[in-house]
Amino acid sequence: MPDYKSLSYKTVWSEEDESYIGLCKEFPNLSYLATTEKKALKGIKELAQDVLKDMDQMLDDGF
Repeated sequence: MPDYKSLSYKTVWSEEDESYIGLCKEFPNLSYLATTEKKALKGIKELAQDVLKDMDQMLDDGF
């Protein structure tokens, strides 16, 4: 299982949402809206970390 730190992240400005969106290349369905680029990047990294932990737990539980 990859470490969340090794994933690819970026932020983009959304005119529609009037927010920055944090995105993760390896999880294209994940996004995180925030008022600053820094918060969007931090948020998407934490979200990806949570997803990887959940995936690890599922593997440990035999799913």
